[in-house]
Amino acid sequence: MKRPSFQFYPGDWLRSTDLRSCSIGARGLWMDMLCLMHEGTPYGYLKVKDKVITDLQLVRMTGGDLGEVKEFLAELEESGVLSRSEDGCIFSRRMVKDEEMRLKRAAGGKEGGNPKLGIDYNKPGYVYAMLRSSDGAVKIAISQDPSKRLYKIKAQYPKDEISVIGKLFVANMGSVEAALHSEFQHCKSGEWFGLTEGEKDILLNIHLKENSKAHQTPSSSSSSSIKTKNNSAISFPEFWNLWPSTDRKTQKAKCLEKWKSKNLDSIAHEIFTHVKALKETEKWRSGYEPAPLTYLNGNQWEDGLPEISRQKQMIQTIDNPFEGCLPCE
Repeated sequence: MKRPSFQFYPGDWLRSTDLRSCSIGARGLWMDMLCLMHEGTPYGYLKVKDKVITDLQLVRMTGGDLGEVKEFLAELEESGVLSRSEDGCIFSRRMVKDEEMRLKRAAGGKEGGNPKLGIDYNKPGYVYAMLRSSDGAVKIAISQDPSKRLYKIKAQYPKDEISVIGKLFVANMGSVEAALHSEFQHCKSGEWFGLTEGEKDILLNIHLKENSKAHQTPSSSSSSSIKTKNNSAISFPEFWNLWPSTDRKTQKAKCLEKWKSKNLDSIAHEIFTHVKALKETEKWRSGYEPAPLTYLNGNQWEDGLPEISRQKQMIQTIDNPFEGCLPCE
């Protein structure tokens, strides 16, 4: 299945001395070529169904002038931006490398671990998250010593600021990493994840949060400090948006965790109806609603609808006593 998008790093684009040495026209052509190579087979190559795209075909596909396109290609090649395979096909080194890593990770996940780590993969160690400041991308990986890994990652990105933003010691590094990669697969590109602020909050404050069960041993009954439940949270964003935006609307990550642990997706409609009814009461309209976490912890939707809501239901019934009846023949 073709992926609809690829990860783009504005910081890398703006700081690449090779690319910046080219004219604006050459950079524009390269952007179009990246999009075409994203659709290429194999991935990252300027091909259509394994056939190399010629200069003339590239002109037609980009809407340029043949002489101009050839000049831009010469710029890109001379500056080292593009590379060519043995058959003369243009390819992006970054895209090819990212695709190779993606396929290795996918193969490792099917086998239950990263093949590079071998027998050490499913042993106790740290699951960590690193942040790349230029674009906010996050790397989720494992190591016996995240500090040493940090130095190696910094060496790969000497012009960027890399930092460890979270880590957790677990009994089985491999299974935890595989679970996290699976959860955030939708925004994965190579070794990095384009997480939203909300997803970063979930990663750090739920999955990598230190607690009493964080430091497990191989003999622990649980293979991971992360409990991968099947309970979904598809309806949680609607609940969060429905809640009044006051100073008490806090601890979103904990609310999400509570929503999933109680499997509240199964009764989401009941909760939404209750919250909407409470928002019509004088107490809530005056700003005295509870914190959402308090509401969820106390199962307050089980308290029933407030009086004002019951009265509205009665009035609606009186206004239309035949609602729900079948029409006469």
